[in-house]
Amino acid sequence: MERFKVIFPTGYLGTNIIDDNIDINVVLENGKVYFGVLGTLENIRTSFAKGDLYYWSTDLLIVKDLKKDTIKEVLQATINEGYFESIFCQIGTILTQFETDNFDEIEDMNDIAEYIKKY
Repeated sequence: MERFKVIFPTGYLGTNIIDDNIDINVVLENGKVYFGVLGTLENIRTSFAKGDLYYWSTDLLIVKDLKKDTIKEVLQATINEGYFESIFCQIGTILTQFETDNFDEIEDMNDIAEYIKKY
């Protein structure tokens, strides 16, 4: 089982776990970094209720909710089932994205938006 870490590049704080979508970066222990969007079915319903004619996003995976535990479970399932690289797109490597090549230096479930606010 390959270890991975999740980064929230646009932030996690304030996410509606039932009716929302969120950008994620997934860092694999093998050094690859992927981008994806996780969204809920309720978020799509809300979009249509507002009058949208369609709902589209690249690298979108619909999940039952956006709880952090659910996110980890879903990502592990996509890796185990062999679909991960078909669902998400590679955006670089640990070195190109984080200026380090050490997987263990990257903080899991890191909310980059909150980190930036601190500094």
